[in-house]
Formats: sequence, C-alpha cells, structure tokens
Amino acid sequence: MSILNRPADGLLSVLLALRRALLAYGAQSESALLEIVAPSSVVSDGKPDMAKKTLTRWKQLGFFNEVEGAVSLGDSIGPIGPDDLDGLRAAILRLILLPENNSALLTDGGDDGEGSKASDCTRALAWSLAQDPYTFPVSYKGGGESLQRDQGIQPIVFTNDTRWAGFTEWAVFVVTAWT
Repeated sequence: MSILNRPADGLLSVLLALRRALLAYGAQSESALLEIVAPSSVVSDGKPDMAKKTLTRWKQLGFFNEVEGAVSLGDSIGPIGPDDLDGLRAAILRLILLPENNSALLTDGGDDGEGSKASDCTRALAWSLAQDPYTFPVSYKGGGESLQRDQGIQPIVFTNDTRWAGFTEWAVFVVTAWT
C-alpha cells in the first residue's frame, strides 16, 4: 500500500502530531512516542493503530529516523522550525517524490505492494497536474472515476473514494491542489 490508502498507512494529522511531539520532547522510543500522541487512555481499545501505521509508513519514507530504539525526525525534517509550515510542506513533497520512495513507478506491478511507498501519490499528483484545473472533478464518484476511465489511465490512479480522499488531503497540504 501507499500513502493515499489512509486506513493502512496513516493520516496527515497524525504525522503532524508525531512531529510536534518529537519537537517538544526530543527523540523517543516508539512506544513512548505513540503514548504521547495516542495515549492508551484515549484511543479505542487502548491501541494506537493509526498512529503506529502513520509512524511506520513515514519511517519508511524518511520523515523519521530510528537509531538504537529512539525515533527522531529525519535529516530533511529535523532542521525545519516548528512554525515553518511552508518549509515542512516542501520537505514532505520532496520525500514523496524521491526516487527511492517511488520504485513502483519503474515496474508494471501497480501500487499495491509494500515497496510502493509513495508511488500512488506521485502518480496521482502527476496525473492531476496534467488536467484542466477548472474542470477537474471534485470527487471520485463525481467525475474522477469516469475521467480516469475515459482517458484510459493504466494503472488506475484512484481505485476508490478512500484513495481520492487521501489524495485530496495530501495534494492540498503539499500545495499541488486547492479545494
């Protein structure tokens, strides 16, 4: 899976909370960081599933480092000031577009494997930026599904509403789209 599949790979809001916790408290063990961001007393069943999924995916993408059991911000993220939203957006977009985070673009296997990392997001960004911004659909069922089909897009960029919603969130955040 890849970052557009929010149920499997996490949420932007959780990513931002994880970053803020590391900025406030410094490097933490994974369990301590998850307890700060998604306390067992607050999350359902006491399991920080979404926080863990977000942390796992973004460690793979390079947003976080883990050395000797301590999670810290990645080299490109650490120097960004706590209130530098533009710098953070640019750094996240660079991580998304890194060749090593897009290996599935070099194969014909689609984006469903674990190794795809950010390939689905990169493919969706490229496709959407090639469209007319004034007529681009605002939803999957409201035109996105048929536009892909009519253009013969292979592999299909958006397979469902979940990925479309993930794309909308990420594209707006990294300033490649607006709503």
